[in-house]
Amino acid sequence: MPAALGRPLLLFAGLAGIGLLVFGFALILGPLGVIADVIPFVGWIVRMGTGIVALIAGVLVGTATIALAWFFYRPFTALVVLAIGVAVAFAIPKLIKRRGTSAPQIDDQGRPDVVAS
Repeated sequence: MPAALGRPLLLFAGLAGIGLLVFGFALILGPLGVIADVIPFVGWIVRMGTGIVALIAGVLVGTATIALAWFFYRPFTALVVLAIGVAVAFAIPKLIKRRGTSAPQIDDQGRPDVVAS
């Protein structure tokens, strides 16, 4: 494999792996939202929470795995990858809080009401 192709391929594989981890964690936590759907508004909140938890867990586990794989060959690169992963995982909740969105309006059937702006 040419060296010019190897670097982007490694980056893509790492990002795809983290994406698949997030997807897997979302599937694992999905039944919590189904159980909470007994009360429709609570189900929506639980699904949002499990999505955030899946995102944070996927980023942390993915970057920790990548850093562990790099640790033997390039320890500094491993520490940088781990630091970036921890920073992103801690930044996600802060960005969500800063966004300042209000809770959606709920229609008669317990689903979020989409209002065109």
